[in-house]
Amino acid sequence: MSPNFSPEAPYPLIIPPNAKVDFQDNDYFAQWFSTELTLIHNIIIRGLNSIWLNAPLVSPSDTKDFIGYGLACVSLLRAHNKTQEEAIFPKFQQKLDMRPNVVQHLAFENQLKELETYLLKVQSGVEPYDYERLLELRAALGSVLIQHLHDEVCTVTPDRLGAFSREELHSIAKTMDEHKRDLRDSTTIFPFMVTHHRKEDAPDWPAMPASVKWFANHVGFHLHHGYWKFSPFTATGDLQAYPSHSH
Repeated sequence: MSPNFSPEAPYPLIIPPNAKVDFQDNDYFAQWFSTELTLIHNIIIRGLNSIWLNAPLVSPSDTKDFIGYGLACVSLLRAHNKTQEEAIFPKFQQKLDMRPNVVQHLAFENQLKELETYLLKVQSGVEPYDYERLLELRAALGSVLIQHLHDEVCTVTPDRLGAFSREELHSIAKTMDEHKRDLRDSTTIFPFMVTHHRKEDAPDWPAMPASVKWFANHVGFHLHHGYWKFSPFTATGDLQAYPSHSH
């Protein structure tokens, strides 16, 4: 593996909180929500870093898988934003001002759509794969998105969520769990999360319903096994690099 390979660059990751978190215990929702948001945002950042690292190195035989990998990253980001906008922000808005977060979501929608459209065109054969074009689109998205991912964590710290009662936080946690069940229909989101998470940060994360984990392990990882060669970690959490990095 090249000494220059790292999923932690060029975009900087967010430092996870030091507090140990039980992601199954809703009594500590304020702490685990803040930690979970940090971990999800770091997954997205690692995805953009991985696209940057691998785009110039993809062999013609791996192009189809790499495009699928890029679309998996887009799918995760869209699912994450949808959950926030439809289920989480409206509840937080009762006591906190979530409008800046929504404005930031809108600020990178055009760049996200352009990246997604390009990947779909390459996938369908309408356009050839051009790594320079892909990196250009990824940079345009990153120039807006990365700052948002760092900023948003500061808007939902445990101290700020302390404005809600335990009962209110339990209700929000229940809403989140219901939205997580929607992930069972995706064959890429959970495998993407697992292969972009550094287990040292939280060994028991991501916490998902058993049905989602079963589907991912028995369908997602195998159906799209070629995608995950571009992930920074294996399904068991070991650091890996696309073969070209070792040459």
